[in-house]
Amino acid sequence: MQLVIFSLQDKCYGIPSEVVEEITGAVEWTKVPQTPDWIMGLINLRGNVISLIHLENFLNFDRKDIRQENICYNNTVIIKNGKEKTAFAVDKVQEVIDIDESLIQLAGESNSFIQGIYSQKDTAISLISLSMLFQRMRDPLESSFIATRN
Repeated sequence: MQLVIFSLQDKCYGIPSEVVEEITGAVEWTKVPQTPDWIMGLINLRGNVISLIHLENFLNFDRKDIRQENICYNNTVIIKNGKEKTAFAVDKVQEVIDIDESLIQLAGESNSFIQGIYSQKDTAISLISLSMLFQRMRDPLESSFIATRN
């Protein structure tokens, strides 16, 4: 299995490389009012409008300044989920590695978005459960859409 490894607040995370469409530098985004605080806004990537997700806040970190214009992140990871694309703002993409899936340890229940832990040298890499991530992303958006229609 191949993983794209990136960092958020000095912690390492991994996602399967087959879902990564592209990795770019930081991109300009347009804010969208009345969206969850983990949605930074929309980006235009070669004519495709894609939601930009502040992954730190989505995973419940303590960063509170995500709506500020001067947010600092270095890379954008474009993920494909079927026909949908989503962009994640991350601090830094570290590397792409091949791992032995049998060495993945099960994650505890403290964070449902982490499906396992892979240890590389002295670094623990948390493997993000994209199915849980996309499910949670859809739920509040559908709820807020229904609320605005009623």
